[in-house]
Formats: sequence, structure tokens, C-alpha cells
Amino acid sequence: MSGGSGSGIGDKRERSAEDTEHTESTDSANFKQIKRQQKKHKKSHAAATTTNKPTMSFDLNQINRRNNRYAIHDIRDLILHLSADGQKKNWMNVSNHSNIQHTVVIMIPGITFSCLGIDNPQLNAPQPFPLSPSNPSENLLPIINSLYSHALPVRAPGDAQRLYSPAQHILNSPIPPPEKARQQKLAQEKAGVNLPNPGKLSPPAFLIDINHMRENAYPIPSWIGDDVKSLPEYPLPLNDGVDDSDHLENLSQFQRTCIQDDGWLETPKLEVYPRLNNPRVYGLDCEMVMTDQGSELARVTLIDYASSEKVLDELVKPSGNVVDYLSKYSGLTKDILDGATLDHKQAQQKVADWITPSTILIGHSLESDFKALKLRHPWVIDTALVYEHPRRMPFKPSLKWLMKKWCDKDIQSGTDGHDPEEDAKSCLELLRKKLQYGRNFGSLPNEMESIFTRIARVKQSHLTNTDEPNKVGACVDYGNPGQFHGMKAKTSISCKNDDEIIDGVIKTSQDHDLVYGRLTELQVALGWSNSPNESANSVQTAPIESAYAALNNRIEKLHQHLPQNTALVLISPHSDPRPSLDLNRRRLAYQEAYKAANADASKIDQDKIFMREDDEKLLHEAEIAKAGMTFFRIK
Repeated sequence: MSGGSGSGIGDKRERSAEDTEHTESTDSANFKQIKRQQKKHKKSHAAATTTNKPTMSFDLNQINRRNNRYAIHDIRDLILHLSADGQKKNWMNVSNHSNIQHTVVIMIPGITFSCLGIDNPQLNAPQPFPLSPSNPSENLLPIINSLYSHALPVRAPGDAQRLYSPAQHILNSPIPPPEKARQQKLAQEKAGVNLPNPGKLSPPAFLIDINHMRENAYPIPSWIGDDVKSLPEYPLPLNDGVDDSDHLENLSQFQRTCIQDDGWLETPKLEVYPRLNNPRVYGLDCEMVMTDQGSELARVTLIDYASSEKVLDELVKPSGNVVDYLSKYSGLTKDILDGATLDHKQAQQKVADWITPSTILIGHSLESDFKALKLRHPWVIDTALVYEHPRRMPFKPSLKWLMKKWCDKDIQSGTDGHDPEEDAKSCLELLRKKLQYGRNFGSLPNEMESIFTRIARVKQSHLTNTDEPNKVGACVDYGNPGQFHGMKAKTSISCKNDDEIIDGVIKTSQDHDLVYGRLTELQVALGWSNSPNESANSVQTAPIESAYAALNNRIEKLHQHLPQNTALVLISPHSDPRPSLDLNRRRLAYQEAYKAANADASKIDQDKIFMREDDEKLLHEAEIAKAGMTFFRIK
């Protein structure tokens, strides 16, 4: 790098001979204490020549007190200190912290000790290790050695046998106590609002809104335009209301749920919704099979909420040729489906006979059922949304987990696939729990939040009593990050390859305070994972040397175009996960075989046996896979 191009840990700037003495003391300052006189000289020199330029340096006194590597969440906490209101970390000295203008975090699985031409350090050692290659000819990423002098060993998240998502641990952080207290107070103030009788809930209280329907890809009734911000107000039950059964009899053919010209079953909008004593609530569950035309409806079940009786249970003849009955999930076989007498349209009409414009349908992730049935209906209770996953959105809890957690019941435990009646009744039982114990039943303590949410509460100057705008974040990733981990970022950019990722990061780094990006082509080339972009098959066959060369160029381009005073954090979160993944697959196959054999190990094929030695090897390989490294620099 040319003079003045960067500063911080492992800075590799070219310097003149007259600066040599100062250079040596500055470099050593990263990894050991220096004399007070030298520190004063360095500070005054920086102030005079770089206008209080921010710098970073490891504090070995603190690091040497540890017995193991720093975790990914430690790196996240440092990122929050650099970019938001996170507390200072005792293992990293950050001078002129307030002058850091931007923070860019890039996740790059696949950077290993061998590709850097260095020997593996001790597995659990927490100390930063030098990046001077012991085998220069084997260094495939010279840009790393050019920008950084040392890297910090890190440990990927996971349990004893598996790796967890490093991105989730980087992009989500504990809610600070003051913010948690504010949220709890707000929740208490909102409790009971807009209910006809606070403390006495009815099913309409748990209807999902139009935004949740859109976010979860529900089919939307055609009379709801794209610009519509809310559904019509659902008529809450009153004592003097009419009964829904009478309401159904009084509807004209134009007011009933009916099949449209496009083949979809749609519930119409009423100009005036009657107030009902007992709105119809049905548990809905559909089972699908795979045909040569794709996924098709094969069974539809409706359970009445009031009576818990099955009012509809029909097999449906697919229009295509079945290529997979998905028996493990659907419970359907050829013999069962051969008994189907209804085609798809006839099944739709059977469902329409039970639905009024005020009927509420409840199920688990009903968007899939609606798509299979080709149904557009506005009044939905989704147990995957009204109950929470322990890791929060975008994760959704499984119905099996919810029933065990909140109802202490085991469902879907057989080997013959799901029972649609059992699934529909389970959703109704979960609704009853909410009605009996209140909105907060089934809510887990909200301990975590997106780091993009956190930085959005912080003023640009870190001072709360100013008119300055709040900080903003950007997420640049494959797929649709705006629907997942980038949901709370001001800007999210969907990319199809690593070059697009780099371009997106460079663009957003100019006017965003925190930018996250993920490069995957190296790990795909290494065979560590499949490409997140299905069309990028060419990446998988590219020579590994080409993948390293491309990554080298991307990092160089990124650094060259970042604004001054930008903290650049590169994270290679883990090592090769394949040995532990293979052993985990073998372990799960053995567990399934053991269950199928009714716990009789003698009936299991020898090639599926998973021995104690295999368990020990799995623990060892999982720990090796958790070894990663992180690089820190301020440009």
C-alpha cells in the first residue's frame, strides 16, 4: 500500500528511511506495552500528520489472561463499539474512536492457515498470530499479508457436535437493558388496546395483518391493491350480533367465496361486515404430493373450532402424474390416493361451502396451504406467526415444537407421515391457549435484536440531545436479505455473485455507518457448501487457484474504494466443516435406523452403525471446524 493509505492493526504502509525508528515502535505497539514517552510521541505525531486518525491495536495484557479463543459474539460486540453504542472491549485498544466514519464487515468462509502460507497455531490459543508466511510460495492471498500483520483466532458458534450460523451471531445482539425496559413499558401500555373487553380475548384478536401476509408470501385477494396498507376492520363479536350460520344463508351468490376466472378460490369483500356472535373459525391443513407438474394438492381437511369436529376431509386427484408421494410428510401413498374422487376444482368448491366472507382460517404457515388449494382469503390466524421461535424472526417455530413446548404434547411422532386432522386440531389448541392465558402466552423473553435496529437508535455524533440523523446500516448478500437478516437495515441489496457483493458494499459504504456483506465463492470452490445462487454452477468447477486469485482482487478493490477512516473487519468464521457434517449425517442416519428397528441394534445394517469411537471423532472434528480467524484494519 502507498503511504497514508491506511492505519491500524498490521498496517503495511511504505515508509521512508527517516521514519524507520518510529515505524518499529508503532508496529510493536500493537502487541506489547510501550513506554509512556513513546506513546505520547505517537499520539502527537498522529494528531499532527493524520488529524487524530483512529487506530486499533490488540491489548495483549488482556488477551493473555484468556485460556481460549474469542467467540464470534465478541467480534460482534467490538463491531457495535466501532459503529454504534457498544461498550469498549478490553482486548482491543481503539484510539480516536469517534473519528471512525464507517464500519464494513465482510464474512468470507474459506480463508485458512494453509492458504495464507502459515502454520496452524495452537487450537485454543487466543493470541493474535503473525501473518508473515512461513511458506511464501503457498500464500494464495497476498493482499491479506499486505493489509494486515496479524489475525485474531476466533471460535465459530455451535454445540459440541455442530456449527451454528456465524452470520446470525454477528447480526443479532442482546438488547441493552435501557431499551429492554422501554420495550416492556410500551408492551404493558399496549396490552388490551382495541379489544372489546380487555382480558377477554376472541379469535379475531390474533388475525395477521396485510403486512404480515405480504411478508410471508400469502396469496392476497385481488380486491386488495398493492397500495392498500391495511385490511378492513374485522367486526368484533357483540352480544346482539347475528350467528355466522344465519349469515351464510343470507349471502347472495356474489357475496360467497367462489372460484374466479383464473382458477383461484377467492373470498369477496363486503361493503358492510355484520357483527357476529360466533364467527366461524376452522383449522385448515392441506397435504401435497409431487407430480410432473410440480407440487399439487392431494388432501384437504377442515376442523371446526367450536366443536373440534372434522367437517371436511377429502382426497384430491392431482392433475399430473405423481412422481413422489412425500409419504414421510403427507402420510399419503399410492393406495390411499387411488381412492380420491375429487379433482382440484371440486375440492375447492367443497371448501367454499364452509367459508363466508367473515370466516377465520387458522393453520401453521398457511401460505403453503393457500397456494396448494389456490385460495385467497383475508382472515388468517397463523400459529407460526402468533407464536415465536426462540431465535426470533425470520425463524418460525415448528408446529411439533410448539405443541411440545406449550401444550406438552407429542405430535407428528409416527413414521407414517403427518396427520392433517392432528395438525389442524393442534393449531386450534394453540389458539385456545392464547385466548385462555392472554396475548403474552407463548411469548419468549425478547433478548436479542438486529444490530441494524441497534445502530438506528444511535445519533451520528453519539450524542442523544442533538438534531443529527440516526445511524443507518446496509446488508449486501445473496438471496433476499431484506426479508431475512437484513430486514431491519435501511438498505438491503440482493446479489448473484461475489463481484456484485463487492460493488454493493463499496456503494453503500459511502453513506452508511455499518455495512455487512458475505462472499461465498471461495467456500463453494472448496466444496464446503453449495452455491447460494443456483445459476452459479460454474463457480463450483472453477480451479481453486482461480477462486483465491478472484478473492484477492476483490479484497484489494474493496479496500481501495472504501472511504478514509473506515474500519474494515474480515471474518473467516470457521474451518472445513465437511468432516463434522459427514459424521453428523451418519449419526442421524443411525438414529433413524435405530428408531425404525424399535431400538434393536441387531436389525441395523452394519454400514449404518455409529460407534462410540465415531461419537468421539465427531466431537473432535466439530471442534476443529470451529477454528476461524478475524482481521481488523482502519483505512
